[in-house]
Amino acid sequence: MIWLVTAPLLVALLGGAYVGSLHLANRPPPAKVALIHGIIGTIGAALLAVLVWWRGGGSLVPSAAIFGVVIAGGVYLFSFRKREALPKKSAVLIHAAAAVIAFGLFVYGGFMQ
Repeated sequence: MIWLVTAPLLVALLGGAYVGSLHLANRPPPAKVALIHGIIGTIGAALLAVLVWWRGGGSLVPSAAIFGVVIAGGVYLFSFRKREALPKKSAVLIHAAAAVIAFGLFVYGGFMQ
């Protein structure tokens, strides 16, 4: 089950690197790419929540909680599309850093323990 969770999270992480690099270059990423990144990341986080529930908590709980915050931040960042503006670079960097930390905790809790 752990690999079923790892695959979408890793794909979303790579897609996020692409989307984030475009944001940092002051170019809006294609809406479809940003949306697919968010959908795949949310699927991965939902599968992680199922895994946490299935295991009865444990070392994956912090990762799942942070991914919940990352999803909320992603919705905030995507809302700038409606306003036809780019979000602040600091918001993009915070979103990216939280996602990398959550993924690192997931790898540690899922594979190292």
